[in-house]
Amino acid sequence: DTESVEEVVVLGSYAQSLKNAIDKKRNADGVVDAITAEDIGKYPDTNLAESLARITGVSIDRYNGEGSRVTVRGLGPDFNLVTLNGRSMPTVGGRSFDFADISPHGIAAVEVYKTGNAAIPTGGIGATINMVTTKPLDAPGFIGVVEASALDAYSVNGDDYTPQIMGIFSNTFADDTIGVSLSASHQVRHNREEQARVDNWRPNVNPTDPNAVWENNNKRPDGYTWYPQNAGYNIADNETERTNLQFTLQWQPSDDVRATLDYTNSEYEFFGERRGLGIWFNGFGSTTQAVTNERGTYTFVEEAGGDYAVNIGAGGKYNENNSVGFNLEWNASDSLTVTFDAHDSDAEGKGDPKWGSDTYMITGNTSYWGDAMGDPTATINRKSATYYSTGIHRWTFDLAGGQEALLPSDLGTLFLGASDYYSSNDMSQYQLTGLWENQDDSALKSIKFGVSKSEQDWVNQNMYSGQLPAGWWGYSESYI
Repeated sequence: DTESVEEVVVLGSYAQSLKNAIDKKRNADGVVDAITAEDIGKYPDTNLAESLARITGVSIDRYNGEGSRVTVRGLGPDFNLVTLNGRSMPTVGGRSFDFADISPHGIAAVEVYKTGNAAIPTGGIGATINMVTTKPLDAPGFIGVVEASALDAYSVNGDDYTPQIMGIFSNTFADDTIGVSLSASHQVRHNREEQARVDNWRPNVNPTDPNAVWENNNKRPDGYTWYPQNAGYNIADNETERTNLQFTLQWQPSDDVRATLDYTNSEYEFFGERRGLGIWFNGFGSTTQAVTNERGTYTFVEEAGGDYAVNIGAGGKYNENNSVGFNLEWNASDSLTVTFDAHDSDAEGKGDPKWGSDTYMITGNTSYWGDAMGDPTATINRKSATYYSTGIHRWTFDLAGGQEALLPSDLGTLFLGASDYYSSNDMSQYQLTGLWENQDDSALKSIKFGVSKSEQDWVNQNMYSGQLPAGWWGYSESYI
């Protein structure tokens, strides 16, 4: 009897993902790390920064609980250059690129060049990070994926469950000489942030009067001490919406010529509302008890009198990125490959149309300036705060006259302010590159050469009202 043997062909696997990443490192000039789509897809990353965090030497900054900007080898976001398919990308608000704008869906690979390379755009002192989008002719045939999910996150003003939907479509035609791919994703996130904050630590403040109890454990040779300016708690309810779209059209009329036309769009919208309560320390003769640790930091402070404040605010931002590119690759001979690449890209950022990037009002009572609402029924008799190494502090205050809670009549407007911004960055780039590979077995393996031209137009506007008096000097009636 003849036994039949079933052949199983594995088209994608973790081993293949590792092989692709290793091949990129092996064939690259210099030190390069890379992750492929298989690596990215194994984790529920909300954006591309989360995926990059798994590369050695890459750390990320977080904004609103998500990865935002990257640091490579200790050099911050402003020192790293981000490219899309080898093209420089415009940014808003500075040199650093905000990866919160980019969904990992539709990205075929991310390459991190940690050393200089004459063939890539200049400007990446820490690293050059290249995002490679999907190309239909690289994976011939039909590919279709649709995915829908929901995220459960604690939120008060928003929804606890927020949707995410993505889809990828790719197909080739005419004996795999024409390819079309389209990917799109839409994410909505609602979340709450809870924060314990200290706005400043003031050096060498003499906080005590002669009758104060001060446990001074400071062992600093310079004798420096660090006194807290305040202690407060903040709560913010945030809403985020991200939309990405990528389209690619490829044509390969022969084995020697391949043309690629691609378009990428990303939109990111954020809006948040916050409120907070805190106390302020004076540090000049009003301290009754204090404890200083061996590093000179005050870990406990108690003061008589003082003020309390409540802050409310709202603001947001909207970022949009667009890029249209064309690439033509020609294998002129077995040794020579010539590539022409051109793209026109733009980035725009602005604040929320109603609240700008931030609008805030501070209300409360201060025993030093008085209150334009009239004499409050509650003033602070004594306040204290304990600061822990975890960064989460505990504070409290006692109200004079035996009152146990604040009343509306105890709060008056102190000051307010508003800020907004607008930024646009338009970039056009043209590149003509060549690669000559030596077919002989000699020390000289290859030569890369090329020329590049880019034009950039950047507009950046920032507006801030400053602190507008609304009670400290008795002018609050016009704001109430």
